[in-house]
Amino acid sequence: MEIPVLMMKQFRKHNITIFAPRNEALERDLDHKFKRFLLEPENLKSLQNLLLFHMIPNRIESTRWPTEANEPKNRNSLCRDSIGETLQVVGKNGEKLVGMAKIIKPDDITHPDGIIYDIERVIPKSEESTES
Repeated sequence: MEIPVLMMKQFRKHNITIFAPRNEALERDLDHKFKRFLLEPENLKSLQNLLLFHMIPNRIESTRWPTEANEPKNRNSLCRDSIGETLQVVGKNGEKLVGMAKIIKPDDITHPDGIIYDIERVIPKSEESTES
């Protein structure tokens, strides 16, 4: 959870929501070669894009989470390279979801500048993108 807290400090002008995959999810969902690629200094932009894709420029508190009844909401991420791609935020069968990832801890870390949710898995851009 250290990276999301540090990322939040970068966006003090926004009231943001961060969807932070657990460490186990990063180990499980990212292939070893891809993780090594992301950690090379020349690939910093790719790592930043992956992190920014898990952030949206508005705060969504768990008490205001969209439900199936009031339709899912597609939200733009803070990733500049994801033009036309959105993250779907919805409540389904009593669970809160962002894309295909379940929220594990609603309102895990609240801060005046935003909120961080603990999610079960990494959300790859290509998997969860939809046309605006």
